[in-house]
Amino acid sequence: MRKTTLTFIVFLTTFNLSFGQLEIPTIAFAGKTVKDIINEFEQTGRRLMQDGQTAGNGIASKFGNEIFVATQNMDYYFGKNTDKVFSNLKLEEQNLFVEMNKMIGSFNQLNDNITTVSELTNLDLIEFTNRINLITKKLNYYVSSVKGTTIVYGDVDYKISMTGLGFGLNDSRQEYKTTVTVNGTTLSYNNIDLTQRRTMGITIPNSTLKPLFQEKKITYVPVVISSEISHKNWLGRTITEKFDTKFNVVLLPSIAGYIVVGQTISDKILDGHTITQSISRSFQGCTTRNPCEMIEEWSCSVNQKIIGVRYDCSGQCGWSYNKRKGGYDPDYDILNDGRTAKVYRHLDGGNPTTVTYYVDYQNYLDKYTDLKSDTLYIRYGEPLDVTLNQKNADCNYTLNGKLFTGQTIAYNSNTIQNSPYFKLLGIGRVGNNCKATFKLTTP
Repeated sequence: MRKTTLTFIVFLTTFNLSFGQLEIPTIAFAGKTVKDIINEFEQTGRRLMQDGQTAGNGIASKFGNEIFVATQNMDYYFGKNTDKVFSNLKLEEQNLFVEMNKMIGSFNQLNDNITTVSELTNLDLIEFTNRINLITKKLNYYVSSVKGTTIVYGDVDYKISMTGLGFGLNDSRQEYKTTVTVNGTTLSYNNIDLTQRRTMGITIPNSTLKPLFQEKKITYVPVVISSEISHKNWLGRTITEKFDTKFNVVLLPSIAGYIVVGQTISDKILDGHTITQSISRSFQGCTTRNPCEMIEEWSCSVNQKIIGVRYDCSGQCGWSYNKRKGGYDPDYDILNDGRTAKVYRHLDGGNPTTVTYYVDYQNYLDKYTDLKSDTLYIRYGEPLDVTLNQKNADCNYTLNGKLFTGQTIAYNSNTIQNSPYFKLLGIGRVGNNCKATFKLTTP
């Protein structure tokens, strides 16, 4: 009876998934035993995972996991025959190791490319295990792929799919018994789908994982797949083999990333240079019974503003009064948002008198101010409302940010439609403000 453990770990650096240039040498085979070669591949897989953690290189973690799983499959295949020298292997068996070296070569070519969450965390060894199947039919257990090992925060149950050999429907030759444990709790058989040949579907209830998410850190949750394979030997006795497959599902932070919203606000400001327009009228022969009244107005242009009105008088000024209040103060109104000055005067002296109002005004200039919002944290699948500044009448904006998985957000109100994962759901008005609503989907 043999018990084998597979460990899948994916490391993602918080808000900074970087991909450094790592170069891993391929393995030389000449003169080495199968056991020695497998050990070297195991060390390479572990080195890649360690480098992935150190450098924040998710692709290194992925390839390290795949190489590590492949060595386990090789161990299943060769069994007790690991002391064979490479040169004594069949050509097809030698090609299995050549295929593993190709994984290292693929990593060396691709390790600086940014990929999506699913591409980083789904482990795929189907091509490799197909080569094993071409050589032998004796292998009872291996893993070809595990999909869904990285999980984002949400309100639905979580799905994992494992493909390989050693689980599924019973047949006339073999009987399978499979259990799944998540974070120490064994799932109900209703959460395990074994209806498809060589594929096992696992449903993890939302209530099991959702409380384990952290806002800004990844969380690893252990999953154990226990498989018992029973069959009759030629003597009619039941032989049972047990295999354990262990891996961690990776819970990405519930805060998936952040954005900063930028706006350019246009303001009208005065240029500081004062221009004066006079309003002047001369009077004579005014009496108490027949007073003279002055009501005049003047307007500047739309790109100007009146900043003040001054009063002046020459002649019999003692008989020139504030029309509406009495006294000698200037009497005027500034109307029409600062564009119109209306002046008043009441005179009852007979001698010549000249009343002059001086209207001071300035020109407007356009002043542009760049505004940036606070950091806004975003979550997968949850709408995010952004209310724009009231002066942003055209509803223009820029979005800049980053996701935990490394993808950048760099769009504006014209290019947001091109975003594959940060979606504009709609834009409208709340009172005098524009409001845009966004939603982040899984990249």
